[in-house]
Amino acid sequence: MRRLMQLLCVVTVGATASVPLSAQPRQMKTVMQEKAQNAQGLLTPLVLGDFAGIERYATRLGRLTGTEVASWQAQPDTDYQKQALAFLAAIEELGRASDTRDLAQASAAYASLISSCVNCHQLVRAGRSVSLTPPPPLLDQNLLRARR
Repeated sequence: MRRLMQLLCVVTVGATASVPLSAQPRQMKTVMQEKAQNAQGLLTPLVLGDFAGIERYATRLGRLTGTEVASWQAQPDTDYQKQALAFLAAIEELGRASDTRDLAQASAAYASLISSCVNCHQLVRAGRSVSLTPPPPLLDQNLLRARR
């Protein structure tokens, strides 16, 4: 699992600069839907203690995250990178928990995974609500008084 995450990071960095902007929105929607389905699907093997299922879903989520990062962020900002790394760390933790058959560790990793989803989507929504039109310059109150 660790090798998969390392490879994923290398591939993600390499692919990030090469994806055309026109291909992003549709691909991004599809990837996010798949991630949501896999995150939801992960709950069943987690509840049942099916460690092979946990590993399977964690691996899928890792692959999808690489696709997401590569297709969505041509130049990701540091807040986005932190969220992506938190998600990948949770996936890696799920893999370790599966390897050691530690259900408590897997449950904690799943909670971290879901938390990273919520935090990242909150970050993205906040970024989309920001206007690209620069605000008018702030005028110094002393300058205004001097003009009167």
